[in-house]
Amino acid sequence: MSLISSSSIRSACIAALLSLPFIALSGAAVETAPRPIRVLFLGHESEDHNSGKYLPYLMDRFGREAIYFDYYTTLNCLNSETLSLYDTVMLYANHENISQAQMVSQSDRPYVEK
Repeated sequence: MSLISSSSIRSACIAALLSLPFIALSGAAVETAPRPIRVLFLGHESEDHNSGKYLPYLMDRFGREAIYFDYYTTLNCLNSETLSLYDTVMLYANHENISQAQMVSQSDRPYVEK
């Protein structure tokens, strides 16, 4: 009859304890953090009510909450390809005209209430 040393038992117990987290996670769904919110911030170049001046305040405050802004000053960003990258659009600008194609690309987005 062979005897198992106490150090061997201790080593086996430590190995088993260290492997428990991996065994527990192997079949369970791992909860992931929600993804950041992406905002297309459409401003303008006018200093009338300067959108570029206020954007850093928003970025600083909401960036901590995983709300990220990308700043545009022209209407060229209002297309389906660009808008598909964002969760919402924030408009802080005076743009006189918007094309029909730009209106349609906006209306296709889930955040536009119809």
